[in-house]
Amino acid sequence: MKTAINFSKESLENAFKLHYDSIYPIRSRLMMFVGFFLWFVGMLLIFFNYPEKYAFLKYLIALVGVFYIAMYYYRRKKMFERASNQSAFKGDFTFEVTTKSIIFGKDDKVSACKWEDIQNVIQDEKTILFYFGKDKFYILPIERLSTEQEQAIKTIIQEKEFNN
Repeated sequence: MKTAINFSKESLENAFKLHYDSIYPIRSRLMMFVGFFLWFVGMLLIFFNYPEKYAFLKYLIALVGVFYIAMYYYRRKKMFERASNQSAFKGDFTFEVTTKSIIFGKDDKVSACKWEDIQNVIQDEKTILFYFGKDKFYILPIERLSTEQEQAIKTIIQEKEFNN
């Protein structure tokens, strides 16, 4: 099943959010968890006026927590912006899923990957990611497919026993 696709900013954001939330569910949020913990500890120290000798320490702990929380959101925002601004995602692409391989490319630059090399397939209602490495994947935005194309691709995925 061959289809023409192009990537919108929203489709790239959805793809990278799905990637990080699925592959690194704890690690991608660890900075936010640490930030909330430090902020909470800092607030407890401020409200209970402890320690008296190093008063600046409680404010420093709370500020480091706020910094970590801000960095978590800033990093995600920058990561999505970087992905959407890459020239690799500009223009029209062809995406073909067959029973033997996945073919993805634009103009004369085409990349093919056999199903044996696909390690994992992750999908949600907006995106399908075909992994051929730990952090290497093809992105297929479902919004660009017709209903019959979507069903045909999902049938091939199920036949290949990727039920994620």
